[in-house]
Amino acid sequence: MREQRERVAEVVLVANELGLKGISPIVLSDAGNLTVHLAPHPVVGRVATLFPEDDAEMLHDILDRELRVVQHLFRKRLLNII
Repeated sequence: MREQRERVAEVVLVANELGLKGISPIVLSDAGNLTVHLAPHPVVGRVATLFPEDDAEMLHDILDRELRVVQHLFRKRLLNII
């Protein structure tokens, strides 16, 4: 598994590509998921972590469902996304 600092760097890179600059990442959790506050912005990034014994297909279905919920909220303007 990649080290935490590498995964945090990837989150910051993606956020920069989406227009968030001057990020000072704050790791909130690194258990089943890596959760990072992209300070000073009011944004939290989450990276799912897979372990060898995990069912990748089941996790894919869960993440797909979460993305559909976010897309719905965005369409309804209940969620403000960059």
